[in-house]
Amino acid sequence: MNLKEELFQYLWFDFKISDFENWIYKKDSVRFEELTGKDVYLDIISEDYSEMSTNQIKRYILDRLTNDLKADWEKYVNDKYIPLIGICQNR
Repeated sequence: MNLKEELFQYLWFDFKISDFENWIYKKDSVRFEELTGKDVYLDIISEDYSEMSTNQIKRYILDRLTNDLKADWEKYVNDKYIPLIGICQNR
C-alpha cells in the first residue's frame, strides 16, 4: 500500500488519534512532502491533534490537500461508498 492509500484509509475510517499521530510521525518526510507539498506537510506534521475529534482531524487534513489529491480523494470515496438501497412496501 502506498502513502496516499494509507492517508485515505485514515480519512475514510475511524481511528485512534494517537495511532494517527504516530503514523504521521513515522512516515518518510520526503515521500510525504512529495505527495502533499512541503507547506501542507509542515502544516499536517506540526498540528496538535490531541484536542481534536477524528472528524475535525479529517476535515483539517482534507482542507489542506492539493486539488489533485482532493480529486483522488473523491474517486476513492466513490469507489468505497456503497449506498443502502431498500424497498418500501405500503401495507
